[in-house]
Amino acid sequence: MDEITTTNSGEMEVIPPGAVTPASSDMAGTIQEMSQKLATMLRDVVNDMSKLEIKTYTSKDLERSSLVKLRATTEIHLDGDVSVTIPEAEGADGQTQIDDKVWTIHKEMVEMAQDKRVEFIKALGQVAGSLLKE
Repeated sequence: MDEITTTNSGEMEVIPPGAVTPASSDMAGTIQEMSQKLATMLRDVVNDMSKLEIKTYTSKDLERSSLVKLRATTEIHLDGDVSVTIPEAEGADGQTQIDDKVWTIHKEMVEMAQDKRVEFIKALGQVAGSLLKE
């Protein structure tokens, strides 16, 4: 079915289906621009998510943030590679052992970060899926 529209000069114009008009051309350009921005954003997100890095610090003085001590680290790569640094403490017998208190807190933070990462990936998939349907 043809569309009837009014030009800027006030004249009536018949536009056949599928005809390229300035409005449809602008919309196509806008859609293409949005698609390019989305693709760039997705690429950046994937690059950023290729490594999940968790660092646990301790400090004797929270008011002076420059006095923090890195106590534990975990890196989880998208390909499954994992790198962990476990905190040490001197035991009652003078021997070095794992600092269980710091390690427990750090493991909880790793689990929380992994859960949030999964939630984010699911949400990203839903957004991408809904965009592809349109």
